[in-house]
Amino acid sequence: MSEAAATVLEQALALTASERFALAERLLESLRDPAAPEPPETFATDAEADAAWRAELDRRIESTSHGTAHLPTVEEAMAEIRAIRAARRVP
Repeated sequence: MSEAAATVLEQALALTASERFALAERLLESLRDPAAPEPPETFATDAEADAAWRAELDRRIESTSHGTAHLPTVEEAMAEIRAIRAARRVP
């Protein structure tokens, strides 16, 4: 993690829980794949959340069945995990 990122993290951790949540949402939004469908912001009921998860599962199953899903090899997945873990380490 860069010095700038470590400084931002330190400042972010000083925010209230609701401010950190809003910040985390914005950061995650910036990483979202533009080709992916936009998830609903909130769910009024568990049934709505369950329906959204079912739709996402159906979409993933369909993309796998049609051969359009990217299915990483074990080596690719482990390399990505290692990179994420290394990036999270604070010097």
